Amino acid sequence: IELCASAQQDIMQDSANVNVSYKAENRDKRIAADEVNKRMTEAVRLVKASYPKVDISNQNYNTYQSYTAKGQSKDWTVEQSFQLESKNPSEVPALVSMLQESGVTINGINTFLSPDAAKAAQQKLYSQAFDDVQMRLRSIAEAMGKPNAWQITHIDMTGSRGCGGGGGMELMRAKTMMVAAAAPAAMDVAEPTVEPSKQTIQLSLWIAAKMK
Repeated sequence: IELCASAQQDIMQDSANVNVSYKAENRDKRIAADEVNKRMTEAVRLVKASYPKVDISNQNYNTYQSYTAKGQSKDWTVEQSFQLESKNPSEVPALVSMLQESGVTINGINTFLSPDAAKAAQQKLYSQAFDDVQMRLRSIAEAMGKPNAWQITHIDMTGSRGCGGGGGMELMRAKTMMVAAAAPAAMDVAEPTVEPSKQTIQLSLWIAAKMK
């Protein structure tokens, strides 16, 4: 007997990413670089001081010069970006507001399910899927007049057997994205609305069993 066992669960996203950047243009490359370096250094200092549990990772740092159609040099552009990761989405609105007040640009906000939470959910889904197939095997055995006369001989977790969502874990991720312009440092910026979504985790197993 061949069976597909499946289980799924909706879990609230528990983490968020914020992409932060700043760009300056000037005929003098050093002036543009100095402005970017000072602005981003201050932004990182604010994050570390106010949100010490937020992880900060460097994304890009670029310096390049623009040219006219005739090949004449124009301004230098310097830009840098960081990604911030929070394990507490509820703190993100205040974090974003603080950064916008400092003058940097928020390029996007993304809520997601952390790997630890996803792994914990996966372990529960394996148990649920296995309980489901055992219940069906018991029903089949009883219908054949041989209660509990079955033995599982093979379990395929790779998804190669065509059991719906595939083996392992499939995440259907809902994202909250926002693009915002930089705000002047002297302006009080209202906090944005960030609502984490529920994320559906699906698991499917192919199981072969033998009736004794």
